[in-house]
Amino acid sequence: MKLLTYKLFDFQCCNSRIKMSKKFKITRPHAQVKRRKANETGKVSTTLKFFLVALTAICFRWSTAFGTYSGFNNPPMYGDFEAQRHWMEITVNLPLNEWYIHTNRNDLMYWGLDYPPLTAYHSFLFGKLAQYFNVSWVELYKSRGFEGTDLKLFMRFTVLISDVLVFFTSCYAYSKSLPSHMHLLFLFILLYPGNILIDHGHFQFNCVSLGLYIWTCTLLHWNYDIAAAVFFVFSLSFKQMELYHAPAIFCYLLGKCLYSPLKKGLIKFFSLAFVVCFTFGLTWYPFITDIEQFGAVISRIFPFNRGLYEDKVANIWCSLSMFIKWKEIVSIQNMVCICAACTLICILPGCITLLTNPTVENFNRCSLMSSLSFFLFSYHVHEKSILIPAVYKFHVLPVTILQQIFIVRLC
Repeated sequence: MKLLTYKLFDFQCCNSRIKMSKKFKITRPHAQVKRRKANETGKVSTTLKFFLVALTAICFRWSTAFGTYSGFNNPPMYGDFEAQRHWMEITVNLPLNEWYIHTNRNDLMYWGLDYPPLTAYHSFLFGKLAQYFNVSWVELYKSRGFEGTDLKLFMRFTVLISDVLVFFTSCYAYSKSLPSHMHLLFLFILLYPGNILIDHGHFQFNCVSLGLYIWTCTLLHWNYDIAAAVFFVFSLSFKQMELYHAPAIFCYLLGKCLYSPLKKGLIKFFSLAFVVCFTFGLTWYPFITDIEQFGAVISRIFPFNRGLYEDKVANIWCSLSMFIKWKEIVSIQNMVCICAACTLICILPGCITLLTNPTVENFNRCSLMSSLSFFLFSYHVHEKSILIPAVYKFHVLPVTILQQIFIVRLC
């Protein structure tokens, strides 16, 4: 009797397993198809979302470009529009060893180049393109103050192309590294009014250096430290203001080397050192082979004689100048030392924290602290320098906001 009961029980279990297996085999392909379709739909909707946001951002930029710009119809110096055009004129008509040196053909008092070599190469590239369309746009001497409609259109396109190729792609890559519910971050970055008004209204190319820096952050988040170092060197070689972020980058990478196993840490350290030196050497090669040439470039990109700050800047020194006349009571050399000391004191806590605990969260905090400290306390601050901490905050702050929104929805 017991044997019969066990056999019946085994038969029932076997029968149920067969039924379950048949049921599973029938339903599994359908479930896989449904999941595949859902994933494909999600990818399409995400790509479409990015495309629509990018298109909206381009429309905002182009509508701003129809307005006026810095120095419009305001001789003899005009403004930043003329500065960018003049740099194209200089780079395509003069040999490289005259780009940063005052000569009869290159008057540095008339919008002389005052940014690192990558900016000069960028101007050379678009200058050659300008020569292809109309030589008179960049003709030496004769093109000064030229404000033709076709030139304005060309110049606006140079900013838009640079923006899309560098800044848009960096923002896209950064936002793709985030969870899907945070893709709205892409909208926050691309529609930041400061970037649009300064680059596409006033007329500058901050989008390139900022885009290269965001690429650096993205690669660091992906743990591609070597590639991140290369992109940061490019960013720093385009605009020296990216020094504002240098302490955070340095401490983060050094901290990762220190907290790795000894052999791995040493390999990582020397690899980073080699890549940084090689990239700097490659970018600056035409200028570092001649000491006089290199000195001329350094004196142009760090103009200590131009004063403590540029025009009206909302930093500490400009605010205190209403009560303390810095130029009258402190020499330039002493003021440079005071600015350096104040900046160092402000960034030191964040750098020490990052060095001892090199996490992405600490890197984000230290980058913001460093860039704000440089803006508030460093020497010769330009008003557009606020874009550096502002843009960084705009690609960190929305993450916090969206996380809170997502948590509230879950609750």
